[in-house]
Amino acid sequence: MKAAEDQALARYESLPATKEIRAEQTRTEMIPMALRKRAKASLEDIGEGIDDIAGGNRVVSLPLKRPYGAKATVIKAAIAWCETEFGQTITVSKATECWKVYKTFQNRANGELSQGPEVTET
Repeated sequence: MKAAEDQALARYESLPATKEIRAEQTRTEMIPMALRKRAKASLEDIGEGIDDIAGGNRVVSLPLKRPYGAKATVIKAAIAWCETEFGQTITVSKATECWKVYKTFQNRANGELSQGPEVTET
């Protein structure tokens, strides 16, 4: 999930509108903190500039996509972890097999949790 969030954030930050908003925000950073109360007009001007760029909508929803290429990174990290933690080097196929077993267990556990506890009559 973290990889999907990172990729979505990177896509968002690469948009031209986002770069324009960041440029407006850096204008705010140029006003010293001590002068910000007196510089309301400048801050309002910056806020209006951001509103123009964002179309008046400051809330952003980042669509998450499947993080392609994340599996190889996870497998490499798992192999490195086994090496440092246990002093054992495992193969890519063993790490992949363990991942499949883990995901099967996780899916089964989530399914059982979503159904609620079993009620048996005595």
